Amino acid sequence: MVCPLCLSDEESVQHITVDCEISQGIWREVCGKMKLKSDWRYQSLESNLKLWMMADPKHGSAPFFILWGIWLFRNNIFFKNFRQNAEEISKKIILAMAAYKVDPGEKSFKGMINPMYFGNSPLGFFDGAANEKQSAIGVLIKISSTHHFKAFMAVGSGSNNRDGLIALRGLVFLCQKLEITEVYVVGDSKIIIDWFNGDSSLNVLHLQHWKEKV
Repeated sequence: MVCPLCLSDEESVQHITVDCEISQGIWREVCGKMKLKSDWRYQSLESNLKLWMMADPKHGSAPFFILWGIWLFRNNIFFKNFRQNAEEISKKIILAMAAYKVDPGEKSFKGMINPMYFGNSPLGFFDGAANEKQSAIGVLIKISSTHHFKAFMAVGSGSNNRDGLIALRGLVFLCQKLEITEVYVVGDSKIIIDWFNGDSSLNVLHLQHWKEKV
């Protein structure tokens, strides 16, 4: 399949995250605006991540935000036929990074009054990702413009949908620990969202175990 970003080379994880000229432009734009010491070379994704952590551990989350933006860019084109330019994607990544860097401080959810996300409900985001060797999940609960809780962890090898379900379970678990009884949940897995919205046509037996845990 042709890369939906550059429309010239075959799509692969290596191409869309490292080699694609559109992706490279996004890396340069974000790193330039954020004054990051980018060491993103034409190597494997795994090698580039290791090099980044060695060169700039203070901004260790930055490449994951950029990769998230590139993947969102790709999915909007592929699934929604909606194409933004690379500069717009770069701005979205920079805004997400700026919000993420806000220190949540020591206040707990009990000390917060009237969170202003989707009525009175905090915003919860979950995501999971997998490749041939490893998987990871991420959870973020946004309480207010200055307070959030986050968790990231590796979960062995698996699939994107399995990891998405594990991430959703982690989000529910974190809400329980924070005594949050209502949260507006956002995710990018259509299968998981449709499944929990009651789409009985989905029959993903190998994921039923994780769905029941959620």
